[in-house]
Amino acid sequence: MNSLKLTFLSLIFLLFAGTVSAQLGVRAGIAISDQHIDPDDNVETSSLLGFSAGIMVEINVTDRFALQPELLFVQKGVYKDEFLPIQELRWQADFKQNSLMMAVMARYDIVRFGESGGLYLGLSPFFSYGMDVLVEGETITSTTSREIDDSVKNRDVQWRRADYGIGAGLGVRFGNFVFDARYNYGLANIERVDDDNVTINSRSILLGVGYYF
Repeated sequence: MNSLKLTFLSLIFLLFAGTVSAQLGVRAGIAISDQHIDPDDNVETSSLLGFSAGIMVEINVTDRFALQPELLFVQKGVYKDEFLPIQELRWQADFKQNSLMMAVMARYDIVRFGESGGLYLGLSPFFSYGMDVLVEGETITSTTSREIDDSVKNRDVQWRRADYGIGAGLGVRFGNFVFDARYNYGLANIERVDDDNVTINSRSILLGVGYYF
């Protein structure tokens, strides 16, 4: 069912791109992701490096302002070093998740380079939906350690699949090529256990290059 929903959203995106006067493009790059956990007792996190790619549409509203709907595949996640005092267990592992992200960036050219180039600022709401999580690392007790290399359901790592937030970025376009960097700030609490008094928010930086046909 989840695959059908994602396919349906993709078709809607493509149909929308084909019914307006706009340029269709592709984008690829890297994603540097992390999570903010509050309170962060007994846990330390650091960022993971992943891949991002997808399609985008440029809809010119004025000569300086444009809308850029996007549908992106993004590899997200976090490295966690966490001690669980009740179980007397320590996690040291990468938690990796493939996500489908939809965003609509509002772009404004602050500097123009000829007719089809410029330096722009962008602001975009986003919504993402994550697949199952791949865990790679080890668990450590006072007497043993165990390697982990397994795909687990989101409920087993207490994450919600759905996430949303806002992104801001800076980019430059030279003809048909686009180079940009953006920071996505997750507003949703993706902690699954509501009564745990724990808040988990996603963070990511996307660096990419795009090409408009």
